[in-house]
Amino acid sequence: MTVLELASKSLEELQQLTDIEDVKLQLRLLQDEETQAEQHLDELLQGERNLDDHLKTLDDLRYHGFLRKDGTALLNVLSGTSKLADRISGKVRQLDLEQSRVKAIIGLVEDIQDLQKCASGVEKALASGDYELAGHFVGRFLTHDPAVVAGLFTSHESDIDSDSDGTSAKPLAAPAITPLGTLRAAQQTLTDVAMDEFDNAVQAGNEEEILRYFKLFPLVGHHEVGLDKFSAYICGSISRQCQDNMRASSDQPQFYASLLTRLFETIAMIVDRQEAMVNSVYGPGRMLRVIQRLQREADIQGSIILNTFSERRQLKRKLSDISRFDENVRKRISQPPTDNVVEPKEIDGILSELASISQKAQIFDRFLHIRAEAEAAKIQAAGPPRGSDWATSLDGDGDGLVKVSKLDELIQQLMGDYVTMEEYFIRRSVEKAMSIDSSDPSDMTSTCVEDVFYILKTCTRRALATNDSNCISAIVNGIGRILELDYMNVFQNRLSSTFAGVDARDAKGGGQSGFMVCIGSELVLGLASVDVSMSDQIILNNMDVSCAYIAKLTEELHGEVEHLFPPAGEDLQLEKIRSCLAVLSEYADSFRNILKTWIDNIFKQQMKPRIRPLLQTSYQDVRYTVSDEEYAIQDVNEMFVKRFMAGITKIIAPYKKSFSEWNYNHIMICMIEFTTKDWERYIMQTFKFNQLGSLRFDKDLRAVTSFLSSTTQWPSRDRFARLGQIATLLSMERVTEVLELWGGKAGPIAWRLPSSDVRKILALRIDFHPDQIAKLELQ
Repeated sequence: MTVLELASKSLEELQQLTDIEDVKLQLRLLQDEETQAEQHLDELLQGERNLDDHLKTLDDLRYHGFLRKDGTALLNVLSGTSKLADRISGKVRQLDLEQSRVKAIIGLVEDIQDLQKCASGVEKALASGDYELAGHFVGRFLTHDPAVVAGLFTSHESDIDSDSDGTSAKPLAAPAITPLGTLRAAQQTLTDVAMDEFDNAVQAGNEEEILRYFKLFPLVGHHEVGLDKFSAYICGSISRQCQDNMRASSDQPQFYASLLTRLFETIAMIVDRQEAMVNSVYGPGRMLRVIQRLQREADIQGSIILNTFSERRQLKRKLSDISRFDENVRKRISQPPTDNVVEPKEIDGILSELASISQKAQIFDRFLHIRAEAEAAKIQAAGPPRGSDWATSLDGDGDGLVKVSKLDELIQQLMGDYVTMEEYFIRRSVEKAMSIDSSDPSDMTSTCVEDVFYILKTCTRRALATNDSNCISAIVNGIGRILELDYMNVFQNRLSSTFAGVDARDAKGGGQSGFMVCIGSELVLGLASVDVSMSDQIILNNMDVSCAYIAKLTEELHGEVEHLFPPAGEDLQLEKIRSCLAVLSEYADSFRNILKTWIDNIFKQQMKPRIRPLLQTSYQDVRYTVSDEEYAIQDVNEMFVKRFMAGITKIIAPYKKSFSEWNYNHIMICMIEFTTKDWERYIMQTFKFNQLGSLRFDKDLRAVTSFLSSTTQWPSRDRFARLGQIATLLSMERVTEVLELWGGKAGPIAWRLPSSDVRKILALRIDFHPDQIAKLELQ
């Protein structure tokens, strides 16, 4: 039976309980319920005391009934005051409305008075010929709101018109009936006067009068008319100046570039000198309309100059001859016709003139857009003046100018012709330098290297002078192709003439020992029996110096391009040129690899066959199983070291004298690598060692290592690592000593020898037992 069941039983059910434990449990439950009931009663009694306090407070308030009467009276007073305030505020609002109407009427009266004064003043000014004062009155008239002005005199003009129906028309010279009519007539009169007198001043060339009447147009509200007339006057002056300049002799160098420069400078000076005056008279940013007209005039006059340049310099004929020459070269015609061949000196001056034209055009275009952008910003900040006929939309894009003008398009076409002629100039100049190549016995290189890279440096400087990223990229790419096809291939063809012939004696013998080398896209067989002449060594030096010059040229161009096109965000122009320079740098790496191939094969044919006989000769009468007496004799004589060093010195002497630094170091590294490998094979195949012989070999190795390392500036001691470890193994006193230097106990030693070679080397010691060597655990 659960506790809940016991607690829920009735009195009769409780009386029937017989189990003592159930009775005790029920007693405890009843005691708990009694305790809870007493707590609840205590809470109720506490609440009763609080209730008595509240009732007592209410009884006290029962005796203060007069507060209700006072509150009601106060409420009535506040209600009356509120109504009075509403009536007063209504009167104030009505008064404000009437005051605003009075002010508006006063303003209209003042406007009428001002217009009457303007009408009276403009009549007197026109009568006396004082157009500036008349323009001032008309300008004041135009500052008024046109809708308000029209409303002031509409009713009066309507009355006049109704009275004049059926009567004859009045003469044109009759004065206007209303101030509005007078001012409008004066505005038209001043406009006509300004236009006529401005034209007369232009015809007479009177700059003072031109400026006088130019300043009248904004006063009468015709900003665009005045700016257009002023622009037409300036453009006419520019046109006449260009025509006069073009009458000079065009045979002068840079003649057309100078003409274009003078045109650009004239326009730039006009913008600088007239900007302040135009903006002060016509308003902020109004010089933009003049700049727009100047850009059009620059297109017209610049196109005339450049078309004349193309015609006088015979660009079409030269480009046609160049195209025909290139076509003959592609068809592999050995001797293209020379009648119409364009000589490089014919187009050298033209190329310089084109570069100057591009540079000036780039600078001028940048100048115009910067100034136009500043003027457009002023217009957007100030907005068009009220009462003017200024167009709210700007011609062009963004700054109000055409982004790519006709002059820009024409110059881009000329720059395409420039790239074609410049590449032709470089190619033919390189061919000329290669054809007249010569060398001095005291020099390691021939003249073509300095000549060719002087040409390349001159042409790249000229390309940079264009300020045209597309042009610069094209020239850099063209230089890489020309260096590969017309420069390096010439060197390789000359070298191939040494290595590609077949010796009759070898042919009769039915065999040949040779190598394959890449020349352009062809493989050429070279024979081992052919000696490398001094001219071939000069060619190899030329290739080495050329690789260095290409890297230097690329580095210099990087710096100049960064200065010419400063990095600004995502500058695609700069990134494009950088990419082309990276490709040019890759050409240097490619040429270096070709040079390595030639030197490696020269080593194989000239030096490698002499190393093994030298080792055999040097080791004549030398043993490494020696007694104490023999060891002492060898230690004094050092026959192997002296013979080997003398032989090596004789082998490398011609190359040390005639090779460039890089070529000599590279061929020495080749020799050292082969010598160490062949020496190791020779030792393993030829000698046996005892303890003293191992010490002797270690001394010989140290002497030879020091000597060969001194023959090159490049690091070479790591090539002797295997031989050094062989000497270490052979010098051990017991077989098990190797375990102290192997595996985890090796320390700083990085073993180049596998475990199989270690056992073979230890087997060379006559005093080491084979069973002990076989039992070594080398992991």
